[in-house]
Amino acid sequence: MSYLPNQMPPLSDVLSDDNSLHRISIQITKAQYKTLKSYARPGTSISSMIRRSIDDMFEPVIEPKKSENLLPESQAKLEEIQKHYEQLRKSLQPETSTTNATS
Repeated sequence: MSYLPNQMPPLSDVLSDDNSLHRISIQITKAQYKTLKSYARPGTSISSMIRRSIDDMFEPVIEPKKSENLLPESQAKLEEIQKHYEQLRKSLQPETSTTNATS
Protein backbone atom coordinates (compact mmCIF):
# COMPACT_ATOMS: atom_id res chain seq x y z
CA MET A 1 0.00 0.00 0.00
CA SER A 2 1.81 3.16 -1.10
CA TYR A 3 0.60 6.72 -1.17
CA LEU A 4 1.84 9.74 -3.05
CA PRO A 5 3.73 12.26 -0.86
CA ASN A 6 0.77 14.58 -0.25
CA GLN A 7 -1.97 11.94 -0.48
CA MET A 8 -3.61 10.90 2.77
CA PRO A 9 -4.70 7.28 3.21
CA PRO A 10 -8.43 6.61 3.44
CA LEU A 11 -9.85 7.14 6.93
CA SER A 12 -10.85 3.47 7.12
CA ASP A 13 -7.16 2.51 6.70
CA VAL A 14 -6.10 4.85 9.48
CA LEU A 15 -8.74 3.63 11.93
CA SER A 16 -8.37 -0.14 11.42
CA ASP A 17 -6.60 -2.26 14.04
CA ASP A 18 -3.84 -3.20 11.59
CA ASN A 19 -3.02 0.46 11.12
CA SER A 20 -3.11 1.63 14.72
CA LEU A 21 0.16 3.35 15.54
CA HIS A 22 2.81 2.09 17.97
CA ARG A 23 5.53 4.35 19.29
CA ILE A 24 9.08 3.10 18.70
CA SER A 25 12.50 4.66 18.95
CA ILE A 26 15.05 4.31 16.15
CA GLN A 27 18.53 5.61 15.52
CA ILE A 28 19.47 7.07 12.16
CA THR A 29 22.56 8.85 10.89
CA LYS A 30 22.79 12.61 10.67
CA ALA A 31 22.74 12.33 6.88
CA GLN A 32 19.56 10.23 6.97
CA TYR A 33 17.90 12.72 9.32
CA LYS A 34 18.95 15.64 7.12
CA THR A 35 17.45 13.91 4.07
CA LEU A 36 14.18 13.14 5.86
CA LYS A 37 13.98 16.68 7.23
CA SER A 38 14.53 18.16 3.77
CA TYR A 39 11.53 16.21 2.39
CA ALA A 40 9.23 16.83 5.35
CA ARG A 41 6.33 19.17 4.60
CA PRO A 42 3.03 19.99 6.25
CA GLY A 43 1.03 16.77 5.91
CA THR A 44 4.18 14.73 5.21
CA SER A 45 5.97 14.06 8.49
CA ILE A 46 9.20 12.19 8.98
CA SER A 47 7.19 9.45 10.70
CA SER A 48 4.85 9.09 7.73
CA MET A 49 7.79 8.84 5.32
CA ILE A 50 9.34 6.08 7.45
CA ARG A 51 6.02 4.20 7.66
CA ARG A 52 5.57 4.50 3.89
CA SER A 53 9.13 3.26 3.29
CA ILE A 54 8.51 0.22 5.49
CA ASP A 55 5.27 -0.53 3.63
CA ASP A 56 6.98 -0.18 0.25
CA MET A 57 9.94 -2.35 1.30
CA PHE A 58 7.89 -5.24 2.67
CA GLU A 59 4.85 -5.11 0.37
CA PRO A 60 6.31 -7.75 -2.03
CA VAL A 61 6.78 -10.14 0.87
CA ILE A 62 3.52 -9.42 2.66
CA GLU A 63 1.38 -9.42 -0.48
CA PRO A 64 3.18 -11.74 -2.95
CA LYS A 65 -0.01 -12.56 -4.91
CA LYS A 66 0.18 -9.13 -6.55
CA SER A 67 3.43 -10.23 -8.25
CA GLU A 68 1.85 -12.78 -10.60
CA ASN A 69 1.96 -10.46 -13.63
CA LEU A 70 5.52 -9.15 -13.25
CA LEU A 71 8.05 -9.03 -16.05
CA PRO A 72 10.79 -11.70 -15.71
CA GLU A 73 13.44 -9.19 -14.53
CA SER A 74 11.01 -7.76 -11.96
CA GLN A 75 10.13 -11.28 -10.79
CA ALA A 76 13.84 -12.04 -10.33
CA LYS A 77 14.28 -8.88 -8.27
CA LEU A 78 11.23 -9.74 -6.16
CA GLU A 79 12.62 -13.23 -5.49
CA GLU A 80 15.93 -11.65 -4.45
CA ILE A 81 14.12 -9.32 -2.03
CA GLN A 82 12.07 -12.21 -0.62
CA LYS A 83 15.24 -14.27 -0.09
CA HIS A 84 16.92 -11.32 1.65
CA TYR A 85 13.82 -10.83 3.81
CA GLU A 86 13.86 -14.50 4.87
CA GLN A 87 17.57 -14.26 5.76
CA LEU A 88 16.91 -11.10 7.75
CA ARG A 89 13.92 -12.66 9.51
CA LYS A 90 15.97 -15.74 10.44
CA SER A 91 18.84 -13.61 11.72
CA LEU A 92 16.44 -11.75 14.01
CA GLN A 93 15.01 -14.93 15.55
CA PRO A 94 16.16 -15.47 19.14
CA GLU A 95 18.76 -18.18 19.51
CA THR A 96 17.54 -21.29 21.25
CA SER A 97 19.77 -23.46 23.33
CA THR A 98 20.38 -26.93 21.92
CA THR A 99 22.17 -28.34 24.95
CA ASN A 100 20.31 -30.87 27.07
CA ALA A 101 20.44 -30.62 30.80
CA THR A 102 21.60 -33.82 32.47
CA SER A 103 20.86 -34.62 36.06
